[in-house]
Amino acid sequence: MTSFHRKIQMMKKRPPYKMPQCSTTSIQTTGASVRRAPLDSSARITPVVSRRLTAIVRPYFPTAFLFLALLMPVATFAQQNFQWRNFTRIGDNLTSNNVRSIAEDRFGQIWLGTDMGVSRFGGFWHEVRLPGEGPQRNDVFQIFEDVEGFMWVATNVGVYRGIWDDSLNQISWVQHYTQETELIDNRILTMTQRRNGEIWIGTPLGVNWFDGEIWHTVPSAEMGGLNQGVQVIYEDGLGNLWFGLSSRSRLQNGNLLSRFDGVGWEIFSVNDGLPNGDVQAIGADGFGNLWVGTTEGIAIYDGSAWHVVTTQTGQLIGNNV
Repeated sequence: MTSFHRKIQMMKKRPPYKMPQCSTTSIQTTGASVRRAPLDSSARITPVVSRRLTAIVRPYFPTAFLFLALLMPVATFAQQNFQWRNFTRIGDNLTSNNVRSIAEDRFGQIWLGTDMGVSRFGGFWHEVRLPGEGPQRNDVFQIFEDVEGFMWVATNVGVYRGIWDDSLNQISWVQHYTQETELIDNRILTMTQRRNGEIWIGTPLGVNWFDGEIWHTVPSAEMGGLNQGVQVIYEDGLGNLWFGLSSRSRLQNGNLLSRFDGVGWEIFSVNDGLPNGDVQAIGADGFGNLWVGTTEGIAIYDGSAWHVVTTQTGQLIGNNV
């Protein structure tokens, strides 16, 4: 019996997990709008999870709650007493209804990256112009605030870095990184900050990382040819970097993931048990299992083997995770 299956047996003996009650504010995108549940001290959230779903996910619950949100049917949330409000382009001045990234800064403002630029919420929605933007707005793929308070925006024309001045109620853009400043490509598909402060980006042509002063390019040979078309970059609890590819960009041998431990690279493919689809999300649970969401289901790595969950196994309502 593997360590993975022993963990499952241990979890089966535990009593059902009970989520503590708490008030909350949440924002999500549905592809057509952004929804916000107003903060209400009287509003309490009690998770309603079907027995069937609980039995399926108990080995990883509660530490894999992010993935449970992807697994739970919309009907589950319909039973809650939420008061939702939809934010849209026409009704609320969003730059677009196609929201790709959401971030909260240290001032409590909400920032949206969309296919037509950046929006900011500070009580009302405001359009945020990026330097050089004309009538054709930039395509934004990722937005976040780093540990120093800088806002980073990954777009189809490079990476922008700015700092919010709360006294002036505006952002000052301090840098625009492009191929002219050593990026391998201007189209940035994914971007993340490591715990050591480095910024890593994935593009259709390769991977760059920023040490605080200059950008470096990761040679293709080091990554086993898996540097092009990186859609997801994730740092796990041990400091390993994981890179996920789209099936359109991968090699013919079915390679979909690579892992960098600071010294060398390890490659994972469909031959290792991965689903044959695009990698769209990567995360980890409290047991150290790595979860990979793809267009063909979920793959869970326990450190030695991959375990796949799909609609065919009767454990997902959809394979596009």
